[in-house]
Amino acid sequence: MPHNRRRSERHSVGFYVEQFVNDEPYRCFTTDLSAIGLYMERLVEPIDRASKLVQIEIKLPATDDSIWAAGEVVYDRIDSLFHGTAVRFTRMARTHQRWIREWLRESV
Repeated sequence: MPHNRRRSERHSVGFYVEQFVNDEPYRCFTTDLSAIGLYMERLVEPIDRASKLVQIEIKLPATDDSIWAAGEVVYDRIDSLFHGTAVRFTRMARTHQRWIREWLRESV
């Protein structure tokens, strides 16, 4: 049986987020979300990411506020059309952490 490295349950979702790399926004589509990270995809285009650190703006569906998180890229996957990126959250306000947990519990 393969070892599962995930420390938090992932939930299938489908909404847009903004990923900021070197202060440049990149619109991405999130396909799964957990309390400690997310996986997102965007069309393949050049990106100059000098480090594994990114900022994420998350607007959860049916909510008005934005959640801001700093994260570390832990996985990249590039195919002919999409660039997929897994991010582990490294910094986020406690209130925003609570919003994500509550939204996942109520919506997914």
